[in-house]
Amino acid sequence: MVQLDDIGIDFTTITDFDLFIRIFPVYAKDDMSILFGDIDLSDMEGYIDKRDNRKFLYSPQNDLQIDEYTYLTIAQWIRKINILKRVNKQPGNDKAKEYLIEKNRRKQKRLARKKWESELEKLVIALVNRKDFKYNYEETMDLSIYKFYQSFKQIQTNINFENTMRGVYAGTLDTKKLTDKSCLSWIPVK
Repeated sequence: MVQLDDIGIDFTTITDFDLFIRIFPVYAKDDMSILFGDIDLSDMEGYIDKRDNRKFLYSPQNDLQIDEYTYLTIAQWIRKINILKRVNKQPGNDKAKEYLIEKNRRKQKRLARKKWESELEKLVIALVNRKDFKYNYEETMDLSIYKFYQSFKQIQTNINFENTMRGVYAGTLDTKKLTDKSCLSWIPVK
């Protein structure tokens, strides 16, 4: 929202797909092989179909088109692979919007001063040092990011379940008072 505000775009009115159309051609000039394999998308540009005013990205070199449906499918899979949820919060009024922008601007400045740390590295270290994670450092590097995150999520679920059951069996936790019953199962909820 800060970057959009800096270039005069209201983050509450731009759609995800319009933003994608604006930024994808810039990133497509870089290495996109992690998502698209050996397809060169560096010539990808935004177009509007004059017949129905439908927006899309097009690569003449590959005769490849990314329309809104394709974008939504790509976004859905990227979120699923990385265990991300779509955030769709809107401020209630203009004052709240200004507050959010300024709050995020301060956060961005604070984080810019902070030394970069890999979140993925922290997760790898945490997992390889657990008895219930069957991979070592080298084997973990061979996992897909999806399998890695799913393993992480499963171990989190197991820890939560085991701690809940300890409380139940010790008599310090009443399951009737739990607001989230998912902790009563070690099988992750989709």
